[in-house]
Amino acid sequence: MKSSSILPADEKTAVCIFPENENFPSDMATIGAGKIIVHYERFDHYFKPGMAHEYHHSVWLGKHLAEKEFLTGLDHVVLEGEAVMFETLVYPNLNHMHALLDESFNSDHWSKLEPYLDSVAGEEILEMKIGGANGLPTSYDYSEGYKIVRSYLELHPEITVEEWTFADPKEIYEEVNYIANYR
Repeated sequence: MKSSSILPADEKTAVCIFPENENFPSDMATIGAGKIIVHYERFDHYFKPGMAHEYHHSVWLGKHLAEKEFLTGLDHVVLEGEAVMFETLVYPNLNHMHALLDESFNSDHWSKLEPYLDSVAGEEILEMKIGGANGLPTSYDYSEGYKIVRSYLELHPEITVEEWTFADPKEIYEEVNYIANYR
């Protein structure tokens, strides 16, 4: 409810709670616009910001999937960055940003991610997204995405949550000239 008061959705969001499942790689996931799955293991202090994160995905997908034939690696990076920014906005004292954010600009890590920015979603993008593979730190794209979105918000301090959520990911990335951090 708190998330939807900050970022209204065009449609209702269904949250389905299932028993813990070892075959499902996440405690929570958005499987489309208005569709969130939660595998109940425990409702700890990450539950609320996790729900805000997944809610943002749900609203984002409701807008962007209607416009796009497919999602690129860059779409995924910005999507995760916006979701982390949103959970931080909704629950500033509960989010897990401290565990995700790496303030450094590691050129070696970026060189592994950059070739996938224009790629269509596939297994390589999943590896990039989750991190911990191919020499990337865990949650690498969440951290990079957050830094991209934070840079965009610094350029546009008056922008609303809806405006930055619905902004085109490529325009966000290009406007902040994020690649300059690695040159």
